Amino acid sequence: MKKQLFTLIICCFSFNLYWAQDYEHYRKLIDTTIHSSCLGYEKRITVTVPYEWQAGSQNKFPLIIVFDQQNKRSHQYILQTIDYLTSNQQMPASIILSIESEQQYRYLETLHKASDSAGKAFENERFLFEELIPLAERSFNASSFRLFIGHSRYGYFTTSLLKSRINQLNAVISLSPFFTQNNVNLMDSLASLQHTEFTNTNYYRYAIGNDYPADFYAMDSTLKTITIPTFNASGQLFIQADHNATPGLMIAPALYEIFEFWSERQTDFMRDTTNSLNYCTQLEEEIT
Repeated sequence: MKKQLFTLIICCFSFNLYWAQDYEHYRKLIDTTIHSSCLGYEKRITVTVPYEWQAGSQNKFPLIIVFDQQNKRSHQYILQTIDYLTSNQQMPASIILSIESEQQYRYLETLHKASDSAGKAFENERFLFEELIPLAERSFNASSFRLFIGHSRYGYFTTSLLKSRINQLNAVISLSPFFTQNNVNLMDSLASLQHTEFTNTNYYRYAIGNDYPADFYAMDSTLKTITIPTFNASGQLFIQADHNATPGLMIAPALYEIFEFWSERQTDFMRDTTNSLNYCTQLEEEIT
């Protein structure tokens, strides 16, 4: 009995350590709750910053918004992957805003009014771009580079933002998404991007497991019709993967591909031995 109790204590202690493990390049700055005027209720967020972040500094950092903070396993894995890649100079140090969605609101937050008049996807979009992002820029030194990471229903929602906010986003990683709801077809929405004027390069990465393989092939065909050079989009099918396994399978390669150009230029900058001011200035501009 004592041995079983000791084993249970060790397991609980190890479990707590697993969820409380420290980051190498980041630190949690604040857990807080903010009231959204757009949504009409409070949203819990966590702000995670790189170690070089300082309050009042003029240095700007890319903004990464990670949805569904309440899903601890996938959320923690995503943050640990960002930390790992940042520590290995494969992506820039960033400001990370994690957003929790209470179960009573999550469905409506990702439902468009075209599908159901009770949907709050539009209000959620306004919350992000009119309340949360301005707060991140004002208080946490977020730059204009924005990456959204969403899973399942938030995979659907973040994909939809490629149409409505394409020139206010730089990248979307959509994990285990679906692409259709009543009166909404995101394949049609993205196909119309062929006639959109892009102001910057946009990245879209999506991954689907064993739940929506037909959606994967339909989206893959749609993306092949978009020939705009500044729209960099592709997906990955994990045919035997569970719905909740795709975040862990996809997050690292997606982040790597989005920031591959940055990493290459950063490496050139670090290895430069010419001491040429013009060359350094050129690399800095390309990195930015």
